[in-house]
Amino acid sequence: MLYKRGYITPKPFDAEAVVSNLILESAIAIHYQGKKKDADGNIIGGFFFPDFPIVTQDGGYTVADLLQVDIDLEKKRMVSAKMDDRELNASEVAILIFFYTISAFHVKLHSLSNWAINMEKEQMKRNPFIARNSVITTLYNYFGYSTFSQFFPAWKLMGLLGKEWKSQSWIDTIVHGISENAFCHPLVNELAPYSEFVDFHCKLRPFFHKEFAKVKSSYFPGCNGEALYIGKLIRSCNVWIVPRNKDHQGHFQVHIVMLSYVLHRLLVTTERRQ
Repeated sequence: MLYKRGYITPKPFDAEAVVSNLILESAIAIHYQGKKKDADGNIIGGFFFPDFPIVTQDGGYTVADLLQVDIDLEKKRMVSAKMDDRELNASEVAILIFFYTISAFHVKLHSLSNWAINMEKEQMKRNPFIARNSVITTLYNYFGYSTFSQFFPAWKLMGLLGKEWKSQSWIDTIVHGISENAFCHPLVNELAPYSEFVDFHCKLRPFFHKEFAKVKSSYFPGCNGEALYIGKLIRSCNVWIVPRNKDHQGHFQVHIVMLSYVLHRLLVTTERRQ
């Protein structure tokens, strides 16, 4: 609203670097397909987003066949991008990737949490805290899906959202994200040398599953460990780091320390209960 009225102007930014950070330093790094060297010897990573959902300028909804983004992995800058037959600049890609991150991709992480809950009567008796968290997770996911778009009319009146936005376009985007499977990512560990986010989770995930196996039967019966890891740890990191991608390196290092401390306290508490 302040921007539209001319009171503020956008802060200068390096769009090519922003695109690189949005992809490399977040969970959408799973869209990595492989790498190659260009004519100058630069290592280029290819990121492919098939069936890419878009909200158009008139507020409509459509799905592109493919968004492809090439990134120089060492310089951490976008090199080129293409959506179907159209070449895109970095500013356009930054908008598309950020919207995808907070909409169609974000709901995948929330949805996986539904396989990491247990609200059965026995769980309520044995582990009421964990059971209560399961109820909250289910309710939160329901509200996020069913009520978020109801804020649109008020936001339009306040000038926080363009009048052309249609609630149904948002809902269609969310449904698309839920319906589409996660992108197959067998090569994502190749990004570890170029991404702190990927490197951190490649190291943490095996440790998490090892420790989770020790306490699953006692505290998490019926819960899927991978769903718990993605829905809680990866989603939390993703939500925390994406808005801070401009200064992602320092913030992510702080987050690693904080998350490591929380995991340590969780394991210590679990061992004491046993």
